[in-house]
Order: sequence, then structure tokens, then C-alpha cells
Amino acid sequence: MKHLVIDTSLFEESAGAKVRVLGPERHRRNPVIRAEFPWEGRDVSLASSVLYDSQSRSFKAWYLVRDNYGVGPFRAALCHAESQDGLSWRKPFLHIIDYKGTAENNLVFRLKDGGPISSPCVMLDKDAEEENRFKLLFWGRPKEKSPMGLCVADSKDGLRWTLRPGCPFFTDGSDTFRTCPHPEGKGVILFQTEEMAVPRFDHFHRDERPGVMRFIARRESADYERWSEKKTVLMPDHDDPSDVQFLTMAGYPWEGSWQGLVGVLHTENQSCEIGLAVGKDLRNWTRDPSLREPFLSLGGDGAFDSGGVEPACAPLLCAGDQMLTCYTGYDAPRDVAGRIGAMGVARSRRDGFVCLVSKEDVGFALTRPLLVTGESLHVNVNSIAGYLIVEVLDEEGRPIEALGRQNAVPLTQDSLNCRTLWRSRTALTHMVGKRVRLRFWMHRARLYSFWFHKSQ
Repeated sequence: MKHLVIDTSLFEESAGAKVRVLGPERHRRNPVIRAEFPWEGRDVSLASSVLYDSQSRSFKAWYLVRDNYGVGPFRAALCHAESQDGLSWRKPFLHIIDYKGTAENNLVFRLKDGGPISSPCVMLDKDAEEENRFKLLFWGRPKEKSPMGLCVADSKDGLRWTLRPGCPFFTDGSDTFRTCPHPEGKGVILFQTEEMAVPRFDHFHRDERPGVMRFIARRESADYERWSEKKTVLMPDHDDPSDVQFLTMAGYPWEGSWQGLVGVLHTENQSCEIGLAVGKDLRNWTRDPSLREPFLSLGGDGAFDSGGVEPACAPLLCAGDQMLTCYTGYDAPRDVAGRIGAMGVARSRRDGFVCLVSKEDVGFALTRPLLVTGESLHVNVNSIAGYLIVEVLDEEGRPIEALGRQNAVPLTQDSLNCRTLWRSRTALTHMVGKRVRLRFWMHRARLYSFWFHKSQ
């Protein structure tokens, strides 16, 4: 199991080194998906879903469009796009849904009466039968007189969808959510935005509707139809500015823990940035005070995402040594009528959302006791302008001479997988099964993750 620096509970003591959020690099050809055809209306709207399909060996995206906000034959629909690298996207004409007398388009789903759709999230269910491996969850009204609520559709190819009878399966709560497959069994996790009335004098009262606070709750289902009760998992606290609320969260498992991309809404100017959250498990989420700076801030003046950025559903793609973060960008704040949205991509190195960094002076960080699970220690590090030294201590914090600072070989490279070495011993074989502490000595270096490697 990797230990990611984003988990700040790893470190019990530090001096001259600190944990820092690293903003990803926006793709130079952003936006990668924008409205360009008549059926797409004016913009690509909220809650794009992006994933990698191993069967077709391609990236797939589903995005919400509105046909001129009700002027056309439908109020909302889902379109499809494909990519080989997650950066350059094409919109294949699929001949599935008629639009004004022709099926020459990339539309893949709409409600029969052209009714509204919100927060469409597409998932690959690896435990489902082949005929139903794609799942679409959205907030909508399946029939003209039915209430708005959570609806589910199934598909073999992600293009032709069958709406489940019995929709909607619940109607309480907000129409804004993100989903991910349940890692501990069959089914799905749903992170739903909730609203709570608070007194006007409360720390959180500032909003276009005074007395309302938004936060994140969790629901679960094994069959997509029977759902657990809502449980709050993340709320703004007194370390946040008084105008901060949580508009949405895309949570996903990563390297043995959970990470979340949070849509952080500033109600003073109605702009939204993307922040980070960490989950020890599905139920316990935190936002460390040292990680409150934006992960993805607003784009520059005149950029397509200068008014707001919000995470996609399943926002993280792995492309070789890089991680791609998919998001919806808006050219104006939420309170501006007619703002335009499009899909952007930003790139990070693997495990590179957060790093432990030191600059001019030599710094260090000491971990809590960790179980040694392999014969060697590897790091994801950039120390090409300085060095990183790893010192091993026993569980009580006493240095182990053979694995101490003086015997360590300084690491002076930029590598996703660098093995640490000591002059007197290169393996940790005699330490496997024991608990040790690691002290990272750093000078002008960045550490992203580390792990014990077990040889085959």
C-alpha cells in the first residue's frame, strides 16, 4: 500500500518542511469539449462523466446539454464523446436519437417527454452482467406527473439505455450529486449535496438565500434501487471563510484511501473552486487546515473557466505517468444568467495533488510508526535541484545506525519510483513485519508518496 502525502496524519513532527497543495496544469487546448452543434444548445453543462473502458481501450465521456433551455424539442439530454488519450476528444454521430428529423448526432439519452435531467453520472459496474455493465444515475422526472427524484438506467455499451421501472427511487434531498462504484462490494456510493437552515447570526449564514448552508452527505445502494439513509460526511467549519459552502463532492478510492474533489462555493461572489478532502474510509472525511488552498482555482481573465470550476463525476483518469482531472468550467459566476460551460482537463504527476516540500533550508518530517511490508522502500520524489535522505528509526524513535542519516544515499533525481539505499545495507528484509518510523531529510525537494515494496 502506498502512503500518500495528502494524508497529513502520516507525519507527527516536522521542521523546515511542509505539506502543500499543488495545482494541476491546465491543458493548453482547453476546453476539450464545448458546445458546437445545434442540439448541444449554448453549453456543455454540469456533471460530465469521464471514465476509461478497458474493453474498447478508450476514454469515454458523457455530458449534459440543454437545447437552448427549452426552446428546442427537449429540455436536457446526454451526449457522448470518445478519446484515446483523455485530451483530444471526438463526437461520433451515433444514429440513436432523432433531433429535428435527423439522427446524425451524438445524443445517447433523453427522457421520452423531453423532461429535465440533472447531475447525470455514468459508471462502469464490474460486478454487473455484460448486458447492464454501464449505469446511468440522474435526477429527473421519468413521467410527466411523477415527482423529481433519483433515476437509474442500464446499458451494455454506454450508448443505448433502458430506464428502470420504478423510477424515481428516492425524492428527498438535492438534485446535485456525484457517484462512484462501491469498493467494498456490489453497488454504488452517492455523495449528495444537502442544505440546512441555520440562524442568520451563524458563521455560515451568507448566501443568496440567507440562512442556508450546503454540505455533503453519503448514501449507498447494492442494487441501485434500495438506498440507505443520508449520512453527513463533510461540512464547512470555522477554519473556512464565512462565505464557504460545499456545492458538490466527487469522492473516489485511491491507493488504499479515499480522496475527494470538492466544489467549494464562495457565496460572496458566487464563484466555485475545487478543493481537496481526504477520507480514511467512506464515513470519515476531513479537510486538513494545511490543505484548504484551492486545488483548482478560477481560470484567468477571459478564460472559459474564469467564473467557476466544478469536478466531473469520476473526475480522475490515469494516463501513463500522469493523472488527468476532468472538470466543468464556466465563463461567469453562478448568479450570471446565460453563463456558458465547457469541459476542461488539467494534468498532474501521479500521486501529485499534494507534496511535502522544503526550499532553501534543510527540513525534515517524521512519520508515525508504520508497518514494514516489503524488503525495500520506494519514493515518488523530485529532488533534482537538491536532495532527499531517508532515515529509519525504531518504533520508539531511536535511530537504527545501519539505516541512519549518515549511511543513507542522497536521492537527487526526479522519479515516480525511486528505491532508497543505505551504504551499509540496501534491503529491509530483517525489518519486515516490524513497525518503524521514517524521517525524511529534504533540501529543495518534493516528496509525493512512499511505499514498502515486496519482491516477488
